[in-house]
Amino acid sequence: MSNTLITIITVTTILILMFMVPSVFTANQNDKIAESATKALVEEFVNKEASQGKITSEDYNEFVQALDSTGNKFEIDMQVQVFGDNPGVKGSATTALNVIGENISHTEYNNTILGTLNSDGQYMLKKGDYFIVSVKNTNVTLGKQLQQFFYQIVGKRTATIDVNAAALVSVTGVK
Repeated sequence: MSNTLITIITVTTILILMFMVPSVFTANQNDKIAESATKALVEEFVNKEASQGKITSEDYNEFVQALDSTGNKFEIDMQVQVFGDNPGVKGSATTALNVIGENISHTEYNNTILGTLNSDGQYMLKKGDYFIVSVKNTNVTLGKQLQQFFYQIVGKRTATIDVNAAALVSVTGVK
């Protein structure tokens, strides 16, 4: 009786190892491929917009469609660090610009950029600005699901694909 039980346990363990381990490995490889493809899409979008000096709604929509074609759902966060110089301009008492000739910058975030894209169809950049895009998947990929099942780590929904890209704007956009 004990030999039969040991045989059943051994066969079950071998079957699990034969099918589960390669499945987890393959799913993790697919996640790496999806991350690589996402990284290429993000870098292409950021570099294109920075080199033309503007973010257009057409380019943004194409970017979102390309990301959707990877089969994952993404949270896209865009930022523009707007660089402005202040040669000889002195701020008023209500502003913090009390020094003549200093460079100033501020950051505009996703809501502002998307609002401008929706209303004007484009968001103008100027030479010296930084355009930054962060993309993170919001769904749990098959690789992460199998990993959670295999290691019994249920409930942790961490992003598998997390990509950032930034570029210095090389030209001022023209309407």
